[in-house]
Amino acid sequence: MGYRWTMLLLSMVVSLPTGTTGQDLPERQPAEVFRIGGIHAPDYAAWSRRPDIVASPGDTVFVRSLSPPAISVFGPGGGHLRTIGRQGEGPGEFRLPIRHGLLGDTLWVLDLALFRLSTFLPDGRHLRTRRVEPIDLGTPLSAPHTMTALLQGPYALAVPLAHPRNEGRGRLPVLVGDREFRDSRSVLEVVRPSSMYIPKVGSFSMAPFRIPPFVGVAGNGKGFVAANWREEERGVLRVTRFAPSGEVKWVRRVRRPVTPVPHEIRDSLVSEGLRLARPHLQGARARGTLGGDSFRDLVTEGLGIPTHFPPASSIVLGRERVDPLG
Repeated sequence: MGYRWTMLLLSMVVSLPTGTTGQDLPERQPAEVFRIGGIHAPDYAAWSRRPDIVASPGDTVFVRSLSPPAISVFGPGGGHLRTIGRQGEGPGEFRLPIRHGLLGDTLWVLDLALFRLSTFLPDGRHLRTRRVEPIDLGTPLSAPHTMTALLQGPYALAVPLAHPRNEGRGRLPVLVGDREFRDSRSVLEVVRPSSMYIPKVGSFSMAPFRIPPFVGVAGNGKGFVAANWREEERGVLRVTRFAPSGEVKWVRRVRRPVTPVPHEIRDSLVSEGLRLARPHLQGARARGTLGGDSFRDLVTEGLGIPTHFPPASSIVLGRERVDPLG
């Protein structure tokens, strides 16, 4: 099965009040509920990469992985209940399931490779598989897999996963519109590429620090959240909650302690970036497409290492007994 990930499930409960914008967001302390995976994990928990998690109102947990492409279902105590789907192209089967969620008691799974949306009952019975038609959103957003389907109502969300060629690191729009995007609007922008990028050379699969903002979509389709911060506002994480239509419902702040990035870590990251980029830098220099800057300076700028560690590395939308996104 290859490398077996250890997955830690946490009871992460955060109060998300409604009301005026700009208030601080109170935090709750997480506690471990159960742990799944490990070196000796059974096949249904032997994931080759970190899976994504959606919890139901009844505390059932639906865990999606790409390898194997399936949904593993666990009970409130961590016991394995069933596996939904498998590798294949038949009804209810997956090749590349990239998103899943719950609307009512219906589980939905979006398959990028097959451009399909499959729905299931909680007990695993397959309801329907239908094709999600590709949407042309222009050059920066032309890939059909940019769509997050099944937000409540007639809306869909387009999050760019690529960047315009030969335009460097840029800010691309996150769009909300109807299912065909005949009438869409930009609600925020994300940075692409978010990995190490060196102009006239390329981007590299090295991203030691997340570049804000990042977006989380509620698995139940009731909206999405963007998390953002600025270096000059150290320790302040700004969280914006959007309705499915793109309307801003509230803005809250989370205050978190931040730690300076030590020089030894900075030097180590630059050295690793040099190792990855040096052959490509040498080729660009030989072609005459690079100026006289040192390779180390180019890599340092391409990594964009911040002065402090970011206040967050990811965003996960969970739920409380009262749905915080309701």
